[in-house]
Amino acid sequence: SPAGRPAHTFGRGLVGKTGTIVGFGAFGGITVQFDDCDHAFVVSRREIGKL
Repeated sequence: SPAGRPAHTFGRGLVGKTGTIVGFGAFGGITVQFDDCDHAFVVSRREIGKL
C-alpha cells in the first residue's frame, strides 16, 4: 500500500514479520517500519486489534 495510507490486509500479510514503531499518526494510528520494506505503514487502531 502507498506510504501514508492504511494497509487493509495488514494483519494477514505481515504475520511473522518484524517491525519497528516509528511514530504515531493521526486518528490514533501508528506508523510501523518493517525490516524488509522500503517505506513505513500507517496502521489504525482497528487494524492493530486484528493482529
